[in-house]
Amino acid sequence: MDWRVVDLGNMDPALTAATDEAVLTFRSEGYAQNTLSFYSRDRPTVSLGYFEKAAECIDLDLCHDMDIQVVRRLSGGSAIFTDPGQIIYTVAIEADLVPENPKDSYPIICGGVVNALRSLGIEAEHKPLNDVVVNGRKISGSAQTRKRGVVLQHGTVIVDSDLGQMMRVIRPRPGKPRGVEGMTSIVRESGRRVDMDQVKTALVVGFEMAFGVKIRKGALCDDERELAKRLSEEKYGKEVFTFQR
Repeated sequence: MDWRVVDLGNMDPALTAATDEAVLTFRSEGYAQNTLSFYSRDRPTVSLGYFEKAAECIDLDLCHDMDIQVVRRLSGGSAIFTDPGQIIYTVAIEADLVPENPKDSYPIICGGVVNALRSLGIEAEHKPLNDVVVNGRKISGSAQTRKRGVVLQHGTVIVDSDLGQMMRVIRPRPGKPRGVEGMTSIVRESGRRVDMDQVKTALVVGFEMAFGVKIRKGALCDDERELAKRLSEEKYGKEVFTFQR
């Protein structure tokens, strides 16, 4: 099946999480193509893994004081901090395009990010399970879920984020580097300002290389947008869902 790329621009955090589920739903029902989409969140946000307890992984009081929104996503994994200085990519594809075991599918999908960064002159590499690093510093993290015959993986690409704010709100995790020096960005590695559209173009080419496909410009259909809006209002935008654990 053909692939489409959809650029969603800057979005409300709850709507971003809802849109990921809407795209997965329509792909699973055969109404949508394999999809690569991009968005940035329009404000600083913490995205919780589906199974996480918010109070255990983030500083909720600090999030409140700093007006950082909290959302819960449909995939597992650890809490991440995002802001308008990051591009978030989502890949929603038929499940048989990648191995069933995440340790084998992550390298393929993360390979799209690695290819893109290398084309921008940044020597990135995949670090198991689900990170992309440059000289040992994390520049992209991702999470994955598999539902109804579709694999959905979404992840961050740090272009020029407030890494200090990130470190303050996310609680330390065992075995993970602590502090800004464990993270990096495209701007830091390239030493120059980088246009977001340039990064998105590189990502499209990177994923084309990773999967051996041609990805054409597309858009969400009206039904996908309507489902995303409803899921945002009834699920992802509700505190009862965000803080259910």
